[in-house]
Amino acid sequence: MKKVGIPALALLGAALALSGCSASAAPAGLKALERQASEEDRLPAGVTFGPTPGELDHESVRLLASTAGNKIFAGYAKNKSEVCAVYYPARPDSGWFGGCRALGDPDQQLLYMSGDAYNQAMILVKDDADTRDLESTGWTRINENTLVPAP
Repeated sequence: MKKVGIPALALLGAALALSGCSASAAPAGLKALERQASEEDRLPAGVTFGPTPGELDHESVRLLASTAGNKIFAGYAKNKSEVCAVYYPARPDSGWFGGCRALGDPDQQLLYMSGDAYNQAMILVKDDADTRDLESTGWTRINENTLVPAP
């Protein structure tokens, strides 16, 4: 059994810290959430969602897509272990909906959500996800991380 001395462990820790590895680093999977926030990324008034109320990291929320007036937002839970998304329809009286899912899941599809109104649905996928099967069944990929029902 090979022993590792304390100086070697300290050196390894320093190397990890310098390489950007840390417990507070953002999880992999949605590069879109890492861009600088803008005014358009603010959730509409009255929209609150997360794994439990108050657990959404509002600073991480970004507008992922806007299609036909409908807006799709995503963000991380405060503990960075879950990704959350909300679908805000062009007609607010249709009702918005949202949900969260753990990021540790190996699936490329992070979330599937649908609302009560016709054609209000979305799928959130990880970066570089292969969505050909979804697209062959009537979904349209509107950006790197978002699919909606084909019109």
